[in-house]
Order: sequence, then C-alpha cells, then structure tokens
Amino acid sequence: MFLFREDNATVDSNSQSCQFLRNLLQEESVFPTRSNRWVYLAAKPILCDDDSAEFEKLFSDDPRVHLLNMADKDRLGRSIRETGSRSRGIGSKENVKQFLEACQIQTLTECVEREFIPTLLQASPNVQLFIHTICPYIQRFISTRSQVRYKTKLHYRNM
Repeated sequence: MFLFREDNATVDSNSQSCQFLRNLLQEESVFPTRSNRWVYLAAKPILCDDDSAEFEKLFSDDPRVHLLNMADKDRLGRSIRETGSRSRGIGSKENVKQFLEACQIQTLTECVEREFIPTLLQASPNVQLFIHTICPYIQRFISTRSQVRYKTKLHYRNM
C-alpha cells in the first residue's frame, strides 16, 4: 500500500498512493493527540515542532486544535532520544516524517501567522514639537537641492 523510501527523498503528496492513503485515513481515528484522544485526518491534526513551544502553550487548551502526540517527550517533558532498532526501523523519524508529509499534516509554525502588533503607541508632544521646528529647514534643503521636484510637490499639494 504505502512504502517508505530508503533514500530520504521527499514524498510526492499528490501521487495516487498518497491520495489513497489520505482517503483511507479521512474518517479513521488513528492519530493520537496530546489531549489523550484519537482523531481522524479530516479533523486536521497539527504536528508540534521544536520551534512551536510557545504556540503549543497557547493552543493546548483549545478543543478545536488537535496537537499530535508523537511520543518524542516523556511525562515530564524531557526529550526521548532514538536508540537501537528504532533509529532505522519502522518507527524511525524519517519514516514518520514521510508519512506525515504524505498525509499533508502541517506543523504548528506553518499554520500560525505571526504579526507584530504595536501596543501603547501614543503621540509624543516632544517629537511633534521637534518635527514642527525642523520641518521648515527640511523644506528649504529640498528646495535648494531639487527645485523642480519641490515645485511639483507644491503644485500637487495646492490642487
């Protein structure tokens, strides 16, 4: 049905075998979550990667977000290292990564859009006074360097 590649190549997620796999798992509860539930692929489970620790704290209590439990940490939150036969076997990280790519499961950092939102911005009277006092000097500098541009700007401003 679905074979893992040995050469660590990327998976073509649009191939027929990957589409067949996604259709199989669409309504089957086979993905373990960190909330001790099993969800299906249609619920859009999300993988937590190393860069998403702060996002994981934000979304861990939301029942609509299904964070996958990949057993990479123990109960105390310590990282579990691969040892022995698991490093090259069926449960190896490379095979799991290929399986998740075939299922088109995204990481949390891919799903979240970061946006800087400035807070506590106020008009500063000191800066406004500084700009008010220096503005005539700036205008004079621009007019002496480029008279044509300065006149066109004045012309558009007076329209």
